[in-house]
Formats: sequence, structure tokens, C-alpha cells
Amino acid sequence: MSRSTIDVALGGLRRWGPWRLGSSVLGVAAVSALVAGLALLGVPTAHATGEANPYLVTTTVAVASLNVSPTSGHPRTSVTVSGQGFSPGENVKITYKTGLASPKSVTICTATVGSDTSYTCSGTIPPRATAGARGAHTMVAKGLTSLIKVQTTFTIT
Repeated sequence: MSRSTIDVALGGLRRWGPWRLGSSVLGVAAVSALVAGLALLGVPTAHATGEANPYLVTTTVAVASLNVSPTSGHPRTSVTVSGQGFSPGENVKITYKTGLASPKSVTICTATVGSDTSYTCSGTIPPRATAGARGAHTMVAKGLTSLIKVQTTFTIT
């Protein structure tokens, strides 16, 4: 799992967060804008001298991930889906995008995230009639509480 550390000054508060941004560029941009805004207001966000800063808060942001195995196969292929970075206890729904007008997506499986932020579940790629054309299809893991989404590809052969 990818993690980044964001240091934010909040007037002496020791902890604010954690922020769950998934792989959202918008989310990372929002935190960057917050830090820039605090700096514009004159709130110190770091000490160049390396001295301890009583106003500095370090927050770790987990970036969610999604993996599918195998990554390709025929319709009705059994797959195992895994990943990490969602909140412990959160339910994550895995969907397969068909590329068809209807159904647009099919639920493959749902998993409950463990205390280590990992999840895994198994399911089956839809049958030929609803799997869509041969080629790459997007699979999405969506946290049902956080609404964080991450995606990967499964290729119909």
C-alpha cells in the first residue's frame, strides 16, 4: 500500500485526521490547498532549521489499491480480488464494467476490510451475454462508507 505523509500546522493541535484520500488526485490537491492556505495565513507548516515545531501535525494518508487475479480470461472466469487502504470494518463492493448499455456494471463480490486495511473476496466474471466485448474492462472497488474508488483492468479473451 502506498502511503504519503502530510505535515500540517494547526495552531498547537497535536492530531487532526487522518485523511482518507484513496488515489484521488482531487483529494491530494485539496490537502495541498489546505497546507498552502495555512501558509498564506501565516501559520507555520515546517521549520527550516529542523527544530521541533509544537504546531506541526504529521498525518499519514493511505492510498487504496485493487488487484485482480487472474488479470484476463474468458467470461465466467473465477477471480480473486484483493487490495488495501480502506478503513477497517468498511464494506468494499467490487464491480465489473461491461461496456454494454445494460447492464452497465455487474457486482463481482463484496468484502469487509480487516484491521490491517486489507480486503479480499472471490467471484465470477459475468457470462458472455453480459460480460461485454473482448478486450479490457474496468473493475472498481468502492468503499461503501468512504465512497473512495480505485480501479484495475480485467481483459476478456
